[in-house]
Amino acid sequence: MAKYFSLLTLSATFLMTGSPFISAQDSAVSKAWLVKEPEEHYYLVKKNPAVITCQAMNATEIFFSCVGTKIPPTSVEAEDVSEIYPGLVQAKIEVTRADVQNYEGDEPFWCTCSAVSDDDQEIVTSRKGYVSVAFLKSKFTPQPATVTVSVKETVEIPCGAPEGHPKPH
Repeated sequence: MAKYFSLLTLSATFLMTGSPFISAQDSAVSKAWLVKEPEEHYYLVKKNPAVITCQAMNATEIFFSCVGTKIPPTSVEAEDVSEIYPGLVQAKIEVTRADVQNYEGDEPFWCTCSAVSDDDQEIVTSRKGYVSVAFLKSKFTPQPATVTVSVKETVEIPCGAPEGHPKPH
């Protein structure tokens, strides 16, 4: 019976809040909070951009900054997801290989997103999401050597993965 009571309590709590993102205590407060922050690392492969997505509750807008510079609103794609989850705001940007290669700073290229609360009194900022160009060199180290062996003999050819980013395993 205790098992069913716990399940009933959990169900009642979920129904009272109206959303899986809002607790009963938070629903009365209009502080913005981030539901989805940038990933820790993004790797640019070939011509594909890195897509950084953020989601926030109780926010009027989400804006992005990369290496300390605010991204213009025309480069931010805001998506209306309020029909799915009331109060949820979602936005994303695309970071290209050119963005990263043209950056001349000393630290790695990074982006954050920030959400502005419904009452415009508070801004909450995400962690940094680092963006770098992926590569894999073609030379193995050491180069595989030519070896001659007799039939049914075993041979071991030492070689390691080529240099790359992220580091190959």
